Amino acid sequence: MKESEIGLVILGDVVGSGRDHVGSAAWLRDLAVELDEAYGKERLVPFSFTQGDEMQGLLVADADPLVAVLHAALTQAARPIRWVCVRGK
Repeated sequence: MKESEIGLVILGDVVGSGRDHVGSAAWLRDLAVELDEAYGKERLVPFSFTQGDEMQGLLVADADPLVAVLHAALTQAARPIRWVCVRGK
């Protein structure tokens, strides 16, 4: 990503992940792969699993963040997630 480009950062945090840390981590890893495929060329940086119960991705500024929300909500064994989407440099 060039310094002058604007992107869309998406962060997802699994709510209550401490009750099943291993299951939450596995689910987030799978979700990151799904989102990489779903966003394709709209990704500036691949989605990654971070800090035990979070994931993040960087997309082009006009990408639709609801794609991530819907994928997470409709996957098998979906878990509750808090989302943050921020557009900027």
